[in-house]
Amino acid sequence: MASLPRKQRAKEKADLRKLRDAGVDFEVSPLREADLERIVPLELGLYSKHGHTYALQEATDLHRAYLDHLGDDAVLVRARRDGVLVGFTSLVRHGSHAYVRQAGFDPEGCGDAPVYFGAALHEPIRWAYDHGVRCLDLSITADATKQRRGARTQPRDAWFIPLDDTARHHLRGLRARHDRAASTPSPA
Repeated sequence: MASLPRKQRAKEKADLRKLRDAGVDFEVSPLREADLERIVPLELGLYSKHGHTYALQEATDLHRAYLDHLGDDAVLVRARRDGVLVGFTSLVRHGSHAYVRQAGFDPEGCGDAPVYFGAALHEPIRWAYDHGVRCLDLSITADATKQRRGARTQPRDAWFIPLDDTARHHLRGLRARHDRAASTPSPA
């Protein structure tokens, strides 16, 4: 907050007051299997609102992959209004970096409270500071809005690897090992 211009700092404080006055609170903790049935419909509703289609199974599978492969580094910011879940953002932590990934919100439940900014910016920043995260990646959309709130755009690099027969064979082997490990009973 201190790094923001005075006028923007006042706007951010006003948003925090609106959230508090609306009875919105936040919890940040690892993603759990039980969360999926509540967050996926919120996520799909947000995509639909903005004209995007995303299959229920694909969205569920992505969050389940977070659970299977990231453990406690798959984090969820839960926004509740009067105790009812009205929104979320997912965070993926890797060392001192965290990435804000999926989001979903119930427009009726959020009302006119700025739940998105609380769940996607304010609470992840607070959590990052408390957990030794020094770089918070806010994704690649709405850059101007995020910059007004103090974010800095960083150049991105992307690598594309063609999915040739060698890569397919390697991926099939990884999947087979994963499936065998999952079906092997744990020692008592």
